[in-house]
Amino acid sequence: MGRLLKILRIVVESVIFGLLIYTSVRTAGNFAPVGKFLAEIQFIPATVTFSMTIIVTWLLITLIFGRIYCSTVCPMAAVQDSVARIAIAARGRRWSGYTFARPLNLLRYATLGIIFFLLVCGFTTVLLLLDPFTIFERTLAGTHPAQSVLTAPVKLGASGTAGFLISFTALALISAFASRGGRTFCNTLCPAGATLSFVARYSIFHIDINPDKCIQCRRCEHVCKARCIDVPAHTVDPSRCVVCFNCVTGCPNDAIRYTWERHRLSYPLMQSIDGAMAGASATQPHSPDAVTQASSSENPSSNENIS
Repeated sequence: MGRLLKILRIVVESVIFGLLIYTSVRTAGNFAPVGKFLAEIQFIPATVTFSMTIIVTWLLITLIFGRIYCSTVCPMAAVQDSVARIAIAARGRRWSGYTFARPLNLLRYATLGIIFFLLVCGFTTVLLLLDPFTIFERTLAGTHPAQSVLTAPVKLGASGTAGFLISFTALALISAFASRGGRTFCNTLCPAGATLSFVARYSIFHIDINPDKCIQCRRCEHVCKARCIDVPAHTVDPSRCVVCFNCVTGCPNDAIRYTWERHRLSYPLMQSIDGAMAGASATQPHSPDAVTQASSSENPSSNENIS
C-alpha cells in the first residue's frame, strides 16, 4: 500500500505541475480550463482574494490527510523534488542521506505572523514574495507575459523585467536550499506551509512508527525530505511532514505506515519495572531479594520481551 501511495503522489504531482506549465504557455489548449482551475485553488492566491471556500476546503483536507497540498498541488513541490533528486544523483555515493533537524518554529511562525499583520493592513508584497505559487508563475510570466493565468490581485507586478528577476532569484534560492536540505523552505519561510502546519499537527491520517518493529536502521530518516523523523523517539512531526511516503517505502521492516492509529510499545518495560521496585521498596526497603521477587511476580514475562 505504501508503494502505491508514493507512486500515486508522484503521478499527481507531475500531472499538476505539467498542467500548470501548459496553461501558462498555452491558454487555448484542451487542458487550459483544468490548468486555470489548478491555479485558482492554490492556497495563498485564494487567501489574498479571500476565497473562503478554497481556504476552508484545504484546511479540512489537511486536517484529514496532512499536508498533501505541499506534496502534490503546489508547483514548487515538483521543482524542489526534482532539484533534490538531481543533487542526490550528482553526489552519488557521497550522499549519506538527510538527517533529523529540530523545527525552526520561531522563524516559521514569526514570519507568518509578520505576513498576516501586513496582510490585514492591506500590504500583500511580502506575502507574494514568499508564496511558492506566485514565485513559480511570476517566473513563467517573465518568459510568457501574455499567458499568465494568475488571479488579478496576484498578477500585479508579475510581468516586467523586475518581477521576473525577483521571482527567478527566489526560485534559484529555494532550489539551492532543496539541493542541500530537502524541503527547508517549506518548513521555514513558506506562508502556505506554515499556515497548514497548524492544522497538520492534528491530522487524522499521519505517518506512524511502530516501535515494536523499528530496528533503528535510520533509513526512514535518511530519505525524509522534511527532516522531521526522530528515530530514537519513534516520532514523526506531522506539522512538518509533507506526506511524500518516502519513509514508508524506505523502511525494510514494515515499521512505518500511513494510518489514523498511533502505535505504542506493546509492553512498557520501564513502567513495569519501576512499579515493581516501588512496591517492593515500600514493603521491604532494605531487602534486595524482595525487590527481585516483586519484579518477577508482577512482571513474569519481562525476560521474554527483552531481545
